[in-house]
Amino acid sequence: MVAAAGLALASAGAAAEDLPGTETLARSFEEVVFSSEIAGVAPPQSLRKWTGPIRLKFGGPGAAGHETDIRRNAAELGALTGLAFEFLAPNEPKENFVVLFAPQAGMVEAGKRFLKDEAMVKRIVADSRGGCFFLSFHKAGVLIYAAIVVNAERPADEIAHCLLEEMTQALGLPGDSDAIGPSIFNQTRYRSTLTAADRILIRALYDPRMAPGLPRTEAMARVRGVIQELR
Repeated sequence: MVAAAGLALASAGAAAEDLPGTETLARSFEEVVFSSEIAGVAPPQSLRKWTGPIRLKFGGPGAAGHETDIRRNAAELGALTGLAFEFLAPNEPKENFVVLFAPQAGMVEAGKRFLKDEAMVKRIVADSRGGCFFLSFHKAGVLIYAAIVVNAERPADEIAHCLLEEMTQALGLPGDSDAIGPSIFNQTRYRSTLTAADRILIRALYDPRMAPGLPRTEAMARVRGVIQELR
């Protein structure tokens, strides 16, 4: 299937950032987890998340200049989710998470490396407005592969935002939400850091009680209690 496009620090940040209420966070969770940014791609109706190690590989023109951002994002997302991120060399096999930089004119071809449906890839590139996009693949709600394509020609601050947004969304939070702000899940401005509210949404998805494949209704009945504890 395709979707497109430290724990201690979260509580400290939450106090400083004046968190939204539990109901607002729950509404944002529902919008982010159970929606799709791509026209024609059905939104998930059950939870999708990773359960095993992420073996990450990155490359393409200009990729080396953004290695620090990629590694920083992986470290924070790993701390929030409990997932282990392993970085692979370009010639190492068995990657399951790829960040590929490409010129704007080459984004469709880059996307076709991971998804053969050219019409769908063109639609995703168009919906991304030439910025960046991700593809993710799952089995019964367990995410098993993700690829992010980044427009290497965009300004550095925009690429930093794209990397954080797409790496986060590829973990099972594919949508946007205007219920909370500022947030990596809305487009009010470019961000290269997660907010306290963002961290709570990520931690909520990766709480052990939120099992892969859990239907939307059951997930929403459960997540309010999880969020209340995380606040």
